[in-house]
Amino acid sequence: MTDTPLISVIIPVFNNWSLTQKCLTSLHTHAQNISFEVIVVDNNSTDGTATDANDFGLSLFGDRFVLLRQNENLGFAKATNLGARTAKGRYLYLLNNDTIIITDPFSAVIRKLQNQPELGAVGPLLLYPDSNRVQHLGIAIAHGIKSIHLYHLFPASNPVVTQDRNFQAITMAAFCVEKKLYDSVDGLFEGYVNGMEDIDFCARLGQQGLSFSIAPESVVEHIAGQSLGRFAQDAKNSRLLASRCSRLLNPDMNLLAEADGYQMRLTPWLDPYLVLPPEHEQDLTGRWQAQSDLDTLVEMLNAEPCWEYGWDMLIKYHRDNSDLPSELSSLVQKSAFFPTPQTFARLKEVAVKCGDESRLLMLTDQDSKLEKVLGRPSILCAQAKSAMSRAKVAGNESLCRIISSWITENFPNNDNSI
Repeated sequence: MTDTPLISVIIPVFNNWSLTQKCLTSLHTHAQNISFEVIVVDNNSTDGTATDANDFGLSLFGDRFVLLRQNENLGFAKATNLGARTAKGRYLYLLNNDTIIITDPFSAVIRKLQNQPELGAVGPLLLYPDSNRVQHLGIAIAHGIKSIHLYHLFPASNPVVTQDRNFQAITMAAFCVEKKLYDSVDGLFEGYVNGMEDIDFCARLGQQGLSFSIAPESVVEHIAGQSLGRFAQDAKNSRLLASRCSRLLNPDMNLLAEADGYQMRLTPWLDPYLVLPPEHEQDLTGRWQAQSDLDTLVEMLNAEPCWEYGWDMLIKYHRDNSDLPSELSSLVQKSAFFPTPQTFARLKEVAVKCGDESRLLMLTDQDSKLEKVLGRPSILCAQAKSAMSRAKVAGNESLCRIISSWITENFPNNDNSI
């Protein structure tokens, strides 16, 4: 490679060669008119990656392709840091191998980084394959360090998806940062095991007054969770993140949601979800009742998935027509937006009637986990009070009210004063 590239794309991989092939091919197709190199860090793969990656990469990118073959599985953080040390570009573009580039991956991202100096990193809009549904457009902090993919599973056509907003963190599934900034904080902390590295990195840059954003003009499909053992160390990673970054992240999910016309609620186990304000819920309900046909109902839910009455009407329609598979499907979709005990209970009933064993196994496992959490009410209450105390210090009065209402509802005899 004769010219210094503007961008170094770093792709850590371990097996899943077919995914890597598709990722590299899509990058070759859509990354045009900009100087870049591709660095694949192979964590000792045992499949076609080991035998075919080098020749395949060279066939697509020529001398702009570098394969770093390791003798052991270094994990995500170490492999990415290795790639960063090798990189020659001004910008590092970290990319998971379970992604497919759909549009120009670089232009809008680089433009936003260059035009908004308050940004530490920018990523593309991530969608689930063949669904036009949001996988990631930014990470919101609900309370403590509970990290949420804001507007997860929203249709990409919803106006909130393309809003220009800044976050405290974004995912590293596709993530562009200036190399000198990456190096200034010594890259990714290598104590994590395939998880939380991105939030830790963003939290550390946040200490410098930097924030993070996405460029929705750039679209990438992300399968998500394809790495072997991707979620195996979640509990350990969460504890490590709490020990390192609990004071670096401030709850903001309720504020981000309110700015877009939504309200945040908490389940009995303190998980957040979004609802429409009563007047918006009533407006949608009135508009549908004026027509009351199934096609309109489905269309309205596709446009606004936080319309709870709409889900209830769709589920009732399938129940009244004895269409158990469709009722089950609608309940699964509703549970993604309204993860309430009532929704899960009905979902389990219909799964039993449908004989959906895999769904029942998932629900049974979920019940077991929730039972353990709900079986320690004093801990839940203490967590809520701690979160309310931090929200008060941060001046987040809206979150204080949300948590206070949660304590009153779930612990009516408890003094929820701080």
